[in-house]
Amino acid sequence: MNIVRNAIAQVSIETGIAPESIRHRSYRGHRTKMPVVARWRVWKRLRDLGWSYPRIAMAFDGLHHTTILHGVRRLDEIEGEARRARCAEADALFAVSASGRQFVDHGMVGA
Repeated sequence: MNIVRNAIAQVSIETGIAPESIRHRSYRGHRTKMPVVARWRVWKRLRDLGWSYPRIAMAFDGLHHTTILHGVRRLDEIEGEARRARCAEADALFAVSASGRQFVDHGMVGA
């Protein structure tokens, strides 16, 4: 299961969440949903590598495959919402710049 360990290690580095917290469903020491979202990221990576939902479920202590399906879908929803928010922000910035203002690295300056 080196592929699973590597995916967990990568997500751990990206999120700052300990691999044990990502791997196991223990919430000791965590008051947020961050380990859950990190786990979903690992599952998504494994799906992107072509793993089936049942195979991922077996690699995570025999979870039900629909748990994996739910996590991957929720992560897609969260990432989609973040993407839409970034696009809306970019559209707003473009609208302001098109109205005669220019943006420079240190802030907004009138034309």
